[in-house]
Amino acid sequence: MPKFCPNCGKPLEFEQAEICPHCGVRIKSPTTKIKKDSGRSIIVLIAAGIGILFLFIIIAAVFSYIVLGSGFYTTQQTQQTMYKGVEQSTANIQMIGNVYGLASNPSAGIDEIRFTIGLAPGALPIDLTKMKIVFSTPGTTPRTLPCPAHGSMNAAHPTASLP
Repeated sequence: MPKFCPNCGKPLEFEQAEICPHCGVRIKSPTTKIKKDSGRSIIVLIAAGIGILFLFIIIAAVFSYIVLGSGFYTTQQTQQTMYKGVEQSTANIQMIGNVYGLASNPSAGIDEIRFTIGLAPGALPIDLTKMKIVFSTPGTTPRTLPCPAHGSMNAAHPTASLP
């Protein structure tokens, strides 16, 4: 069954012809093939986007776990250091009895201060060679006295001489 051009009436050689080869008039509009799997492509793109989003969330969670873990470790180490410092700086030494000021010439003032110290109950031993004694009165500037551990030192009766 030959097909004819609606414009010039001449027979068309091909039934699927879009343009008449004789007069050049368009017989039918060009057909575009619509892919039926375009819906599937959109689903694949959405799934890929969701997968990338989950991957990003997992990487962020691992990174934050590492950062927070190192922060907690640092905090714990700092806390241990602070507790150790507080433990070492607590008042392990206590005064036992009275403090005596002795003078070879009472009109010139005190030459020597005598006192007894001991460890607080449950306190750890202390190296007294590093102990410093600072002396001051209401009208004078504080002075560091010679360490009794380096001068005359009795285990229970340290003495310090005033310069």
